[in-house]
Amino acid sequence: MGPNGRTVGSPLTEQGGLDDGDSPFPRPPDPGAEHPPGRATTGTPDAADPGRALDIIADVPTDYHRFAGSSLDRVVMTLLVLDFRVPVVDGLHTEAALWHELGKLTPRLLTYFLSFLTLGIFWVGQQTQLNQLARSDRNLTRIHLGFLLGVSLMPFSTGLLAEFITYRLAPVVYWLNLLLLGAVLFASLGYAERSGLMKDDTTAEMLAAGRRRIVVYQALYAVCLLVGVVSTYAGITLLVLLQLNSAIAPRIRPLDRF
Repeated sequence: MGPNGRTVGSPLTEQGGLDDGDSPFPRPPDPGAEHPPGRATTGTPDAADPGRALDIIADVPTDYHRFAGSSLDRVVMTLLVLDFRVPVVDGLHTEAALWHELGKLTPRLLTYFLSFLTLGIFWVGQQTQLNQLARSDRNLTRIHLGFLLGVSLMPFSTGLLAEFITYRLAPVVYWLNLLLLGAVLFASLGYAERSGLMKDDTTAEMLAAGRRRIVVYQALYAVCLLVGVVSTYAGITLLVLLQLNSAIAPRIRPLDRF
């Protein structure tokens, strides 16, 4: 208070600087002010509505899903190759003996190559879906967590197939892993379309093509499984050729339409 009863402002205000409305520092809250609906009086955003707070946390940009899927794929692919072991056998003194030991790794090499192609194909499928999304929400995040679960199971199903390649149960477990991955991507596509999460330039034809590709290839995986009932090696070889067709995309009719 000045000598004449006038309130003395701050040095910045007296010199034509910042007043209260322009101050860069937050003003203290007015105890008598009303809080907006749905807000807690403690000042914590959405503290009175924890469900909405969870929605905000889960409503993350699709880049986070893309990063998580790519990172896990790299880790799983590394775990697959770590299953290889250099042959250590006492009395291995000739090149012919080394070739013999390397031949024993053929099942692991075949299943590794198969799973490497499979992970790459499903990674491309997931990234294609994410590129079509404008945003995400909590439910879609949960669906893609299911996809990551299927990816993380690949080392187990691959190792089981390599170790028991002549047993019919091993290809069934591997096929169930493929079915899980395909089912989650199919569910993700359907949910994103129904919830209006797609970009405006994503057409119905593009979505139909994505669903058709998933269904057709899952049906072909089932055919490979049925062939494996007769001969596991024949079924696995057919599956490798199918994945090669999908990865390289040569013009082999009628598969060139999918």
